[in-house]
Amino acid sequence: MLTRDNNIGFVFIIASLMALVSLTINMLLPAYSNINDTFKPSSPDKVHSVVSLLYLGLAIGQMLYGPLSDTTGRKKAMYIGLFLFIIGCLQSLFSSSLNELIIGQIIQGLGLGAPRVLVLSIVRDQYEGNKMAKIMSYVMMIYILVPVISPTLGKSLLLIMNWKWLYLFFIVLTLIVLIVFAFKMPETLQKPNRVFFSITRILKAAIIIIKNKESCGFIFILGLYSSVFIGILNLSQKIFEFDYNLGNKYTLYFALLALSIGLASFFNGRWVDRYSMKSLVHKSIYISIIASVFHLIYSLKYAQGEQIGLNVFFGVLLIQFFCYGILIGNISALALKPLGHVAGLASSLVGAISTIISVPVSLLIGYYYLKYNNNTLPVSFLLAGSFSLIIIKTINKYEK
Repeated sequence: MLTRDNNIGFVFIIASLMALVSLTINMLLPAYSNINDTFKPSSPDKVHSVVSLLYLGLAIGQMLYGPLSDTTGRKKAMYIGLFLFIIGCLQSLFSSSLNELIIGQIIQGLGLGAPRVLVLSIVRDQYEGNKMAKIMSYVMMIYILVPVISPTLGKSLLLIMNWKWLYLFFIVLTLIVLIVFAFKMPETLQKPNRVFFSITRILKAAIIIIKNKESCGFIFILGLYSSVFIGILNLSQKIFEFDYNLGNKYTLYFALLALSIGLASFFNGRWVDRYSMKSLVHKSIYISIIASVFHLIYSLKYAQGEQIGLNVFFGVLLIQFFCYGILIGNISALALKPLGHVAGLASSLVGAISTIISVPVSLLIGYYYLKYNNNTLPVSFLLAGSFSLIIIKTINKYEK
C-alpha cells in the first residue's frame, strides 16, 4: 500500500483514474465516420450525439458517487463506478445498432462519474493546504496532456483494428488501473468519518443551490459554454477531417486546441492572484464575444456565409478554447463560493447540473451545424457570451 510520503505513486494512480474520462471521450472522436459507416443511421446527427449522451451519464453519476463514497468509503464507490464503466464498454463492444451503442455510452458515463468525482475527494482526504495544491498541480499537468495525445492514439489504433475494439482497449486499460488502485491505494476515508447515504441530503443540497441566485447564475453560464465545447467535440472530426479535408492531420489540430485550454489553465493560476475571478470571467466573455462577432462578420462578408479559410477559423477557435479554459475553473469556483457549508456535495451537484444543461444544447448545436453548417458555431459562442453577460448583470443587481 502507498503511504502519504509516496507522492509519485499517488500522483500516478490519481492521474490514471482522471485520464480514463478524457481517453474514453477523445479516443472515440476519430471513429465517428467508422461508426456512421457501420450503422448507417437515418440522420447523421445521431452519431454526433455519442459524446453528448456519455456526458449525460457522467452528470447523473457525479450526483451519486460523492454521497455514496461518504457511506461506503472511497474505494468501494470507485469499484462500483469502474465496473459499471466496463459493463458500458461491453455493451458498446457488442452493439448491433446505434441505439445499443448509445445505451453503452450512457452506462459508461454513469461509471466514469466515479473517477471524475472521487479523485478530488481522495486527494482532499490525504492532503490539505499547499501540499494538496502541489499534488493537484502535478495531477492536472498529466491530465491536460491526455486530450492532446488521445485522438492521435485513437486514430492510430483505428488504422490497425475495427473501431469497436477501442472499447476492448478501454476495458483492458481500466482493469490495469483498477488492479493497481485496489492493491496500492489505501482507503482514505476511515469508518469513523463516514455518514449514512441519504437521498434527502442530496435533495437538501440541491435546494440550497437552487435558492442561491449567484450559484444558479454561474452554473447556467458554465452549462452554456460547456454546451458549445461538447458540441465542437462531437463535430470535430467532421469539421477538420472532412469539411477542411485535413485527413489524418485532424488530430494535430485537435491537440493544439487541447493545448490552448491547458495554457489557459496555466496562466489562470498566475493571473487569479493579480485579478479577481470575476474580472477574469468578464474579460474572457468579452473576448469570446468579440471573436464570435469577428467570425460571423468575416463569414458573411468574405465567405458569403460559406466555409471560411482554415487559418482564420482555427485562429478564432484557439481564442475561444483559451477563453473556455479561463472560464471553466473560475466559474466553477464562483458557483461554489456561497456554498461553503455544503462544499463537498455541492461540487458534485454543480458539475452535474451544468452538464445536464449543456447536453441538450450541445445536441441542438450539432443538429443546426449539420443542417445549416457554417455560421452555427460563431452564433452559438455569441449567444453563450451574450446570455452570460445578462446573467452576470442580474447577479450583480441582487448582490447590491
